[in-house]
Amino acid sequence: MPTKKLLSISEFAKIAQTTRRTLIFYDQKDIFKLAKIAENGYRYYSYGQLYQIGFILGLRDLGLSVEEIKDYLSDDSSDALNKKLSPLRQKIEQRIQNLQQILTILRQKESHNTQLRNTDFYVAKKCFLPKREFWCSDFKADCSEKEIARAYSDSIKKLVQA
Repeated sequence: MPTKKLLSISEFAKIAQTTRRTLIFYDQKDIFKLAKIAENGYRYYSYGQLYQIGFILGLRDLGLSVEEIKDYLSDDSSDALNKKLSPLRQKIEQRIQNLQQILTILRQKESHNTQLRNTDFYVAKKCFLPKREFWCSDFKADCSEKEIARAYSDSIKKLVQA
């Protein structure tokens, strides 16, 4: 009868994109057990365990504590587990949305070839542009910066009040 191919701890850690120390730590904390310990003390894991370690590493990446991860893994009831997973799913969806916004900003910065250093993305700043003609609310052909700022401020106030 053929035996399943087992992976050494180093091979498994490499495939799972983690470290040997992390696997040993999770074993000591009773979160993730190895498939077999050989007589010489070597630790072995199966390919089937990759899904579970991926889930555990994902939970850690979300900032869950060891105890919280234990709690997720110990639940045998589907309903109870689903109740726990729902807020977690919402947290992940929010994180994805935040990362999408950051990606959009980075793409804009790439396409405009602007520097990211010393840039406050959410702070309004005064910048000086080459002299151009602007539209003003009072239909003057030549607007000053002050008039443009006033028109902009008025339009923002109207939007906020709406």
